[in-house]
Amino acid sequence: MKPAHLILLILLLSFLFNCKLSAQFNDGLKIDYFGQAPQGKTAVVFAPDFICTPGKFVQNCCFSPDGKEFVFVLNNKNWNHPAIMYTQYINGQWSEPDTLFDYASTPYFSHDGKLLYCNKKGPSTRDIWVSRRAEKGWQEPVKVPFPVSSENGNEFEVCEAANGTLYFSSNRPGGYGDMDIYRAESVTGSFTNITNLGIPINSDSKDECPYIAPDESFMVFNDWKHNEKFAGNNLYLSYKKEDGTWTGPKDLGSGLNTNDLDIYPYITPDGKYLIYTRRSNLYPATFSQLYWVSTDILDSVKD
Repeated sequence: MKPAHLILLILLLSFLFNCKLSAQFNDGLKIDYFGQAPQGKTAVVFAPDFICTPGKFVQNCCFSPDGKEFVFVLNNKNWNHPAIMYTQYINGQWSEPDTLFDYASTPYFSHDGKLLYCNKKGPSTRDIWVSRRAEKGWQEPVKVPFPVSSENGNEFEVCEAANGTLYFSSNRPGGYGDMDIYRAESVTGSFTNITNLGIPINSDSKDECPYIAPDESFMVFNDWKHNEKFAGNNLYLSYKKEDGTWTGPKDLGSGLNTNDLDIYPYITPDGKYLIYTRRSNLYPATFSQLYWVSTDILDSVKD
């Protein structure tokens, strides 16, 4: 193929990807990103004057579908006391963050904004829980029953596609490694057809923290796969093929990944930004902050 033809093909693929990306996100939303300027392809700390303030160990975050609510997790340096914090955009400003649920983590709004999923520890295992929006505020979370919350394993990070399908990580028996990513279809309000995503998403390592696109066309997740460029836990991108299988995960590169833990990917409801957590590769942690970057980086990785 001639170089000019190759350039045209890359431009066409880039155009088609951007069209697909904007079509499944609400790119008309006007979200106030805590007074921050838009970001490029190199990640910087997210909301350092309001969310990631000095001395705080921020774990992960999520916006409501309309961009008017924001939840994030504050933890301690040992990561054993998480609390979901809540702030709302009212009359042109964000409210002071307040504790929504104590000893809960990894929150994720449902696509219609009526549910808030999270992770909590039960009597013996960690499971996926869900809170329903009430007339005023949010109800106390209740455990999502089996087969999503397993009886002899732990479930951790969860996210939801536009059709109600859940993607989550679990170390339940029968997986490929220490942690695998699973898919659970929603049928008349219940979850069924629990599926391990298999190879190449899952491996003999830890594969976790899935972010699924609203139409399930791509996924960003993190794992401990061997990476010649970076140590620690890194972010990867994979696309669903027409036959339902997934492309080999692609490293999101030095604009995001480091030798620390780069984890908990999340894309804002307008589709413009990828927010994730960078935590020190030490226990106890010396830092844990949110970072954000333009989703244009996904396009460059795809090319």
